Amino acid sequence: DVHIEEETHQIAALSVQGPTSYSVLSAAGLTGLEQLKPFGIHQCSLNGFEVMISRTGFTGDLGYELWAPNHVGLQVWDALYAAGEDYGIQPYGEAATAMARLEAGFILPFVEFAESLKTVHFKHDQTPFELNLGWLVDFKKPHFNGRTALLQESKTGPDHILVKLEIDGNKPANDSSLYSDKSCNNEIGYVTSAMWSPVVKSNIALAMVRRDHLDKDIWAEISYMKELRPLWKVEKCKVRKDPFWAPKRARMTPPPPVWSHN
Repeated sequence: DVHIEEETHQIAALSVQGPTSYSVLSAAGLTGLEQLKPFGIHQCSLNGFEVMISRTGFTGDLGYELWAPNHVGLQVWDALYAAGEDYGIQPYGEAATAMARLEAGFILPFVEFAESLKTVHFKHDQTPFELNLGWLVDFKKPHFNGRTALLQESKTGPDHILVKLEIDGNKPANDSSLYSDKSCNNEIGYVTSAMWSPVVKSNIALAMVRRDHLDKDIWAEISYMKELRPLWKVEKCKVRKDPFWAPKRARMTPPPPVWSHN
């Protein structure tokens, strides 16, 4: 006897991210965060109403996400802004989120991967092994959809693998094709996300690359606009193993406090 109730519009959600996030939440009066580990969840009170906090976020930096009843969402916002004024708190939107998640190397649905039920060609979706998420597949389970195909791929390896690329130059390689040669004769993959990172100070990207070319030359054909004219250039790429941006404070418990400007 299961009852399911839709509660999406009854909950207000706020994401507080960055090096001062722990200090701002503490200054707002939220207690118990010093022992909250990454991906942990904590219940506490803010100005008399209950708030659920998780140490999560779509950035590679220190951060938290807050959930509260929607009728107190504005009060949560105001309380955080009052506490964060001396820390230079600022709102951020979709563009900043897209930059922060790429710097962390996080993947995004319908950008890095597509759902199998929403693709037309059977090879246009991505498997966990192609996305470097093979550790999420549990072959000890007796049966699940796709088990036979995934078991075979785990033995042979995927044709393409999602990798992090550092690209020469400063032109983002958005929607670029990748080649094994500077002449762009042999296509070996494509870029899914790209940007010039102001934090990493580098031209970075996520890309699907043929597995047999990961340790060989990779070139990106980049298109860009200059003085309202389309131009093209070819730049060398280097595969990165580690996240582009992963400060130690993001994993420290308790996180390091940051003093306010006053």
